[in-house]
Amino acid sequence: MTIDYTIVQILTSLPGEIHNEILQYLSFRERLQMAQVCKAWRNLVLSWQPQWKCLPVVDDRCSFVPDMLPYAPFIESRTVKQIKVHYYLDHDHLSTIMEFIQKQQFHAISKVDLAVQEFTKDQFKILIDTCGNVLKDIKVKGLGKHKSNIRPDALLKHCPSLVKLEFNGCVFMDEYWGEDQQAKGHWDPVDLMNLKHKSLLFLSLRFHNLGEFRNFNPSPFLKAVPRLRYLSMNIAHLQVVADSLAKIIRKYCPELVALVLYENVRRGETIPKKKFQTLLNYKGEEKIQTRPEEGLRHLIIHEHNYAQTARRICTSLIDQFHNSFFSLDFRGAGTINNGVLYHISTLPFPSLKHLKLEHNDYLAPDLHPPTLLSIFQQWDIMGLNNNNLTHLALSNLNINVNDDLLTMISVSCTHLEDLTLDNCHGVFGNGMINFLERQNQRHQLSTAKNDNSRYLQSITLSNARRAMDSDVMFFMAKEMGYLKQVVVEGARFDYDGYDHMNSFVSVRADLLMQQQQQINNIHASTTVDEKIQLLEYLEISFYVDDSEYDSSNTDIDESSEHKFQSSMNSIAKTWAYIIKTRDEDGEIPSAVITKRKVTNTKFK
Repeated sequence: MTIDYTIVQILTSLPGEIHNEILQYLSFRERLQMAQVCKAWRNLVLSWQPQWKCLPVVDDRCSFVPDMLPYAPFIESRTVKQIKVHYYLDHDHLSTIMEFIQKQQFHAISKVDLAVQEFTKDQFKILIDTCGNVLKDIKVKGLGKHKSNIRPDALLKHCPSLVKLEFNGCVFMDEYWGEDQQAKGHWDPVDLMNLKHKSLLFLSLRFHNLGEFRNFNPSPFLKAVPRLRYLSMNIAHLQVVADSLAKIIRKYCPELVALVLYENVRRGETIPKKKFQTLLNYKGEEKIQTRPEEGLRHLIIHEHNYAQTARRICTSLIDQFHNSFFSLDFRGAGTINNGVLYHISTLPFPSLKHLKLEHNDYLAPDLHPPTLLSIFQQWDIMGLNNNNLTHLALSNLNINVNDDLLTMISVSCTHLEDLTLDNCHGVFGNGMINFLERQNQRHQLSTAKNDNSRYLQSITLSNARRAMDSDVMFFMAKEMGYLKQVVVEGARFDYDGYDHMNSFVSVRADLLMQQQQQINNIHASTTVDEKIQLLEYLEISFYVDDSEYDSSNTDIDESSEHKFQSSMNSIAKTWAYIIKTRDEDGEIPSAVITKRKVTNTKFK
């Protein structure tokens, strides 16, 4: 290979700011290739400190040790801020890493992310001796039941600056179990005695082996972290404190903002779903240091097999914090039942903006049809100051969501901006159009008052084919030009399904074209009464049986698809066209497979 040494000299002589601009766009492997050109470039590349902020280097997936050893002389101790080790097989691997950290004196490490079977007390001691005073974020996942493994109470005790702790694994406690503890059947974390941790804001606890003694009392943990803002726990561990959890939280964690209680049955259920996750994401210490004591704001309860526990917890929390809740996200028979929903209808929720009610996918909800209706009826009776909902999502409630309920929602929810109906089969086309007509009236009133925040801006219809016929889609396209987001899932990938969706896409595209012509030519033959806006986001998903996915087995040809996508491209800034299928035995969303996805960035 011929090297142009003029280029080598020019690059070497450039200012450091230019080096930064160049190197940040290269992967770690590309930078290593660059370092092989000459000694000057080697020093230039390997001395570029931003690439050593996280070890191992994330974009190259190189192993921490021994791959890092040749570069140790170039890594400044104050540069390394994060270590990430996901290594389950070699038990000595983490020990080698800790020795490397100790030898290099990486005293500025503030974040540790470990997915290992063993994280021993000796290894942890090396870590805290090196950087214990600056550690702010620790995530430990996959720990096995080993006597020498560290426990979450010890992590809290020895890391005084810790802001975020996620513990996911087994806890070995046999050495602490005397006859009294065996009689009580629960764990008393000894390292939390008399501890007051002043900086922890985020705590997530998931224990794999608490079923051995079942009873977990979170009081010692909550008592030790009085400034806690975010708490996540497995609902299966809380059977003993189900009735008292609300009082425990109010007593020990008065600044708690968000509580997530889940049952980890299906993949991905340890965190809220996308629309509600943004409400709870950890934003950093500096943004919530001065939050006043307002009571619990966000509550998520997702369960599958612990309905009684969920019901007791939910009822007690609602009684304590109904005046302060900003968002409620419930899923499972423990919260979606006649008793809990009726209890909700009897209480005021003046601060509530986001409400999501979702039943289990595989069970028919055991509800009386008037139960859901009573919530919005009672809130309407209580007055406008009580019902300030802006986001409402109803999922897997089958025929319990019907035209009457939709009418009551349109009457009582005068601030509604986002509506999601998923697997709600009691809503028909006429009921949907009546609801949308009321939203138009709200929009006209808001426009007259120059209030742009009090009308429907986003609508999601998923697996609700009765509610998304061609008349509904045509109405949304022609009469609701102010919509910013539309998501439609579950249309059949056949002529009828395409015709229904085309009622929206083609009509809106024609109206936008006429509007543009009207702007360009004041003598245009047609006029558009209502201003039509470009959608911020549009998603249309079609379903097809796996055996019928081949386009030759459907009525839709490639040219029709391309024309459809072209219309989507003309009416939305960002859009997605998706073909989905289910396995033969697929009855739950996890069995849904995306066969093809075209977006505005991929459209040609």
